[in-house]
Amino acid sequence: MATLHSRRSRIAVELACALSIVLGSIPAGIGHELESDRLTIVMREPGHLALAFRVDEMTLLRRLLASDATDTDFLISMAAMDDTTFDDLVDRGRARFESQVVILDQNASELVLRNWRWSSKDQLRRKIRELAMATVVGGDVHTHDTGNEITADAVSASPVSGITLRLPKQAAKILVVAYRPQQSDYDPGHDAGLVVGF
Repeated sequence: MATLHSRRSRIAVELACALSIVLGSIPAGIGHELESDRLTIVMREPGHLALAFRVDEMTLLRRLLASDATDTDFLISMAAMDDTTFDDLVDRGRARFESQVVILDQNASELVLRNWRWSSKDQLRRKIRELAMATVVGGDVHTHDTGNEITADAVSASPVSGITLRLPKQAAKILVVAYRPQQSDYDPGHDAGLVVGF
């Protein structure tokens, strides 16, 4: 009986060792889903588009303001800044981005971009400091941890049937999703079912 128990224990230990070797050989990046920057454009009304960017703001700021720096150097530099310097840098980068986003309608007329909304600078500062600490301790930068949503409205006096989008040349490659929502009223108490086409 003792022999059977010791053999099972030995097999369990060998399996645990083998599993740890296999898991240790998997690159660290596999544990994180690769995230890309994304822009969603929704036509709310014929002359109103809602824009929602989901971007890595720390990398966006580096590309706009310090393109020669590495992500790690820029991250550490931002984490070490006093609050006033940090806020000024973020304001400058955000203003540069907003000024370089251009949307033209089907007639090459520029749409008015307004109501820009960014996440709070305090939240961004906290994320950057946490990421910088993790980088110093672990040596690995996962900049997508500074992903933030940026929203804005694009408005035209006349109906828009198509657009041309231009973003700053320094911006990263971005996935663009655009659609016009279909809306239908559905009363489950009276209607047998709602048919939705795609």
